[in-house]
Amino acid sequence: MRNATGVTDSAHRVAQAARPSSAQPAPQRQPPTRPPTCKNRALAFELHPMIAETWLPPLAGGLLIGAAAALLLVLTGRIAGISGMLRGLVLGPERGMRVLFLLGLVLGAGLMGYGQGSLPQARSGFPPVLLVLGGLLVGLGSGMARGCTSGHGVCGLARRSRRSVIAVGIFMGTAVLTTYVVRHLGGIQ
Repeated sequence: MRNATGVTDSAHRVAQAARPSSAQPAPQRQPPTRPPTCKNRALAFELHPMIAETWLPPLAGGLLIGAAAALLLVLTGRIAGISGMLRGLVLGPERGMRVLFLLGLVLGAGLMGYGQGSLPQARSGFPPVLLVLGGLLVGLGSGMARGCTSGHGVCGLARRSRRSVIAVGIFMGTAVLTTYVVRHLGGIQ
């Protein structure tokens, strides 16, 4: 049945039910809640704490390494390979620049540890003799590859060096194989 306005009784009842009655107050609109603020006020945007703790330090480190490598290449024409810097410190010319570069690596790590409140620790439960042996093998491999992961991985790949692509593939493959052997066959976690 239609009323005077032409609306059926059932449609009128649905519309009445949808309207809040005078006995029930209209729900108050809540202001939007803001996520908790990040402790680092230098960030222009807010990040989830897990992202800030796990992704930002490596990202910042990678950007700083890339910027340092680019600056060294532009200003001196030298590649920022750590093994080459160390080898040149012992055997080559321009020792002053090499000392400053290597000193910057050590002091930078120390400042980062001081800023975070703790320095990196060696793996607990890992035999120290294996750490020393691993370091010696990395040094031997760097010499055989005529460069290390920073020289080939950061600078060489950025320059699209074929030799660096091959070296990084060998580095990564050896790392995966070594991790498998040490953890699964050697039982060292």
